[in-house]
Amino acid sequence: MDDKKMIGIRLKEFRKKYGYSQEQVAERADMASNYLSRIEMGKENPTVDTLLKLARAYKVELWELVNYGHELDRKALESECCRIAKIAKDDDLRLIVKFINTIMR
Repeated sequence: MDDKKMIGIRLKEFRKKYGYSQEQVAERADMASNYLSRIEMGKENPTVDTLLKLARAYKVELWELVNYGHELDRKALESECCRIAKIAKDDDLRLIVKFINTIMR
């Protein structure tokens, strides 16, 4: 699944979690509700400014809006772990391995 769809799913999760309608969120974020709808459907690629407005509307940090790792399937998670391992510095990789070993016990 592409990032636009994943971000849309995540934004809809937040909206449902707080019990807001699209109109309420759009008003709080100063945007058109049909634009928010298209973002939630993965049809729009929101800018950082738009995501910041939505984060403020939900009173969360920006990273929380794009933290959709829980939606990834196993293959995507394995791929992401490999990607991170390839770019990590040696010390960071050691720390990652220690962390993984700790939580796997």
